Amino acid sequence: MFEGFANVWTPLVEVRRVGRAPLRVMLAGEALVLFRHAEGVSALLDRCPHRGAALSLGQVCADGTIECPFHGWRFDRTGANVQVPLDPGARREHLDR
Repeated sequence: MFEGFANVWTPLVEVRRVGRAPLRVMLAGEALVLFRHAEGVSALLDRCPHRGAALSLGQVCADGTIECPFHGWRFDRTGANVQVPLDPGARREHLDR
């Protein structure tokens, strides 16, 4: 069922509820993380592809990326993995949005 939501606007929460910290929300049984950055607000699946940690337990960094709380992987507003701190040459994953 979640696949059907991928390409349409779906109201989740009032935008004012998305502050400096990541916000976990549920949609159609799927956990999402909302986070604020310079371009607005993004929604990604609430799990890091590395070890499945909830990104909502991490932090939003000054550059607008969201950082996984376990190993520090960072993802931009599109879900692209932009940093792997302990292995900069690692193959990077892209999160579904």
